[in-house]
Amino acid sequence: MSIVYPIFLSITQPNDNIPTIMIRQYDEGTQVLDVTVTEHGKPKDISNVTPFFCVKQGHHAGLGLSEQKVTKIIDAKKGKLQYTLTNYDMQNIGENTAYFSFRELQKDLSWRQQFSTRDFTYQVKESMYSEGIKDSNYIWTFEEILRYFTEWVKTCQEIYDDWYIVAQEELQRIIAEFQGWITTNQERYDQWTTVKRAEFDKWFATIKEILDENVAGNLLNLIEELKQAHFTLKSGETGILRTIRDDKFSLNHSVTKVGTITHQKEAAALVVAEIDSEKQNTFFIRKVGSV
Repeated sequence: MSIVYPIFLSITQPNDNIPTIMIRQYDEGTQVLDVTVTEHGKPKDISNVTPFFCVKQGHHAGLGLSEQKVTKIIDAKKGKLQYTLTNYDMQNIGENTAYFSFRELQKDLSWRQQFSTRDFTYQVKESMYSEGIKDSNYIWTFEEILRYFTEWVKTCQEIYDDWYIVAQEELQRIIAEFQGWITTNQERYDQWTTVKRAEFDKWFATIKEILDENVAGNLLNLIEELKQAHFTLKSGETGILRTIRDDKFSLNHSVTKVGTITHQKEAAALVVAEIDSEKQNTFFIRKVGSV
């Protein structure tokens, strides 16, 4: 069963009207501060800020003894919240000076104080099990590290969730754009292939008759005719007469026609001539084949 202490805490005026609050050390989870935050006597709107309960030893300056995040907001517009004291808040026997700090989370995950209440005090009475912990802040240090880590994990998760949503939307947009591009270009490709197919069919029809002929056989016959026309015949063979020309001899000498030989197409005369000297003065007929 909780013990509730209703208090009004001002951010502009001293909190002189707060009754004495007596807490037994280790009465954890039952000591509840029911707080209304005021400004110049009117409720202070605490929306969009995060409250922290801060405790220090006595009225002297020094390290904070405890700093805890407040999670229970009753009515932010009316400045109402509740905070349940923990063992961290009761570690100092005697008078404890406390206040509520209202902060805003920065982009670098640090907190910046926006405003705070004036100080108030509460008394921690010694338990029969312990004399309390004097001049210690190691619990606060661990709690602070844990709180920062927890807040960091939460913030990173929120950042990741936001990024994932944006990334998914962007990915869907890219996929849709790519699919549209494929559809458009597929239509263009189909149109292009239709036109080119018609042109190919038309061209193929013009050469189909040529391709249907015995091209290989015709080519072999043509090669054979060229061989017969342009290569020296073997001994005893006859072929079409061709003029053998010596370009160098023709440059230095003139040729006189001495007569004409009549022959059939089936047979021909093979005349082999050679130069009688290196000076190319004269040449003579060396051999005459069958006519």
